[in-house]
Amino acid sequence: MYGPGQHKQPRGQACRQEWVASCSLANDRLKTLDDGHVRIELKKAWSNGTTPVDLEPLALIARLAALVPPPRRHLTRYFGVLSSHSASRSQVVPAPTAPVPADDKGRPAGKSRYIPWADLLRKTFGFVAGEMLIEKGVNRVILATDGDFNVGVSSRGALERLIERKRDTGVYLTVLGFGMGNLKDSMLEALANKGNGNHAYIDSFTEARRVLVEDVAGTLITVAKDVKVQVELNPAQVTHHRLVGYENRLLRQEDLVDDKSDAAEMGAGQRVTALYEITPTHGKADRGIALKYQKTPTLAPAATSGELATIKIRYKLPAGGDSHELVLPVRDQGTVLAATTPAFRLAAAVAAFGMILRESPHQGTATLALVRELAMLIDKAQSLRGATQ
Repeated sequence: MYGPGQHKQPRGQACRQEWVASCSLANDRLKTLDDGHVRIELKKAWSNGTTPVDLEPLALIARLAALVPPPRRHLTRYFGVLSSHSASRSQVVPAPTAPVPADDKGRPAGKSRYIPWADLLRKTFGFVAGEMLIEKGVNRVILATDGDFNVGVSSRGALERLIERKRDTGVYLTVLGFGMGNLKDSMLEALANKGNGNHAYIDSFTEARRVLVEDVAGTLITVAKDVKVQVELNPAQVTHHRLVGYENRLLRQEDLVDDKSDAAEMGAGQRVTALYEITPTHGKADRGIALKYQKTPTLAPAATSGELATIKIRYKLPAGGDSHELVLPVRDQGTVLAATTPAFRLAAAVAAFGMILRESPHQGTATLALVRELAMLIDKAQSLRGATQ
């Protein structure tokens, strides 16, 4: 916690949290500061005279959460359709076959029922697909968790097959993982992929606002499914290329035209960025090495068109049916880095930073100084844009 005008721990208050229970948290006593901290005006000053206290938003939530009494038997809380007050809970959670015995003080003395989360999710899917299905509407199960899923291989496989079946009925899945560096998202991504859905790892208020407020339409509303992208680079313009990232999203070439092949979904207003590292030919195309048993590949007439690449996009409408295809040629406009869009420079900065952190052999001459330079160009472009509006 912080004193007014300073962002450091005041002496003697490091372990004090009882003030939260007594001070008022009415809206008129809360104020958001320009630096993002939250200021609380205390009803009663501390012994050192402090009346306002500045806290980071997460620190404020942590201190408020500490006042919530923990459950007596476990640390799991359910919300939404699984909430104890939900009118639909009985449709998902089966009624107990026998009451849990109580001790002389009326507290549960026996073992409480344990229902695996996989069974709860399975029943929730069945309930939404049956009782609550909205024809031609948004039907989506949202699973929020703060820990890894501990299920056996057989349970996981059965659950994935169930989700695959339900997605054909128009019920999709969104998985949200909450935490701060303590969450494994491999299972989240696997389930979301099977359910024509999406997943996000929320570790801050900023990320929560992005996923659940700013991009909520993209998170909940699917506008295209089984979206596949093929980038064909012109060998007359590019000698070597490398896709940066997306290692777990690669498809076989024949999957592009296979409508039975599952692929990603796109939400309303969403954008996808893919980076390619290329080596231009500069007019000297690589004709390849002569082979004994194969003919040296020859270039098609379209290679002389001056196009850098051709992008093919195939997708299906949310209701299903045959896929549609878009074909977009790309030409090198010779744009210098300083004249590119802020979105392009941001993507380049993130890719360079990631390769530096991983000590990638492909990082080349990329340095942290380059990342800072790209970030400065982004800030400059945004300031110029704001000045012209």
